[in-house]
Amino acid sequence: MPSPTSDQTHLSRRALLACGAASVSTLGLSAPAKARVAAGANIDYVYEVTKSDAEWRAQLSEREYEILREGYTEGQRTGTLWEEKREGSYHCKGCELKVFDGRWKTFVEGKGWVFFIHPEPASVMTNIDGPTPEYGAMGTGKTPLTEIHCRRCGCHLGHYLLVEGKMTHCINGTSLTFQPASA
Repeated sequence: MPSPTSDQTHLSRRALLACGAASVSTLGLSAPAKARVAAGANIDYVYEVTKSDAEWRAQLSEREYEILREGYTEGQRTGTLWEEKREGSYHCKGCELKVFDGRWKTFVEGKGWVFFIHPEPASVMTNIDGPTPEYGAMGTGKTPLTEIHCRRCGCHLGHYLLVEGKMTHCINGTSLTFQPASA
């Protein structure tokens, strides 16, 4: 999905959180990344891997940053892993945590994203991601989406969706690195 044009106003939930972290980092302090565990919950979760906005921008390309840190969704068939068929594992591009195993990858004809039946145990977390125009057809309904993000660094990976009658993890290939299985 392309970024908003200059005439569109967009402030994602992640951008709002980044503003707070950026103001702390300008003081020379480091602040642990926190996220709400559930809507309305009174519990904060501190990620194991925390980086300043400048560190994330240095590590990721502009497009990777938009997807992993701002929660955008890549366009169909634009990621590099949706056609990957070799055995191996898929890791969060933000921190290299193994989040999916290739044996749980499933192919959905004509969709153009990476789909998995199950994540690795204790590797991902979910959050409520309200319907927004940036998700195109996925975001036009009134039902909020369930966001999938990395448990260790908080990077946005994709969404948990009903696809062809099955609940599946629809993941941005841009959010992952692939490691082929050893021969």
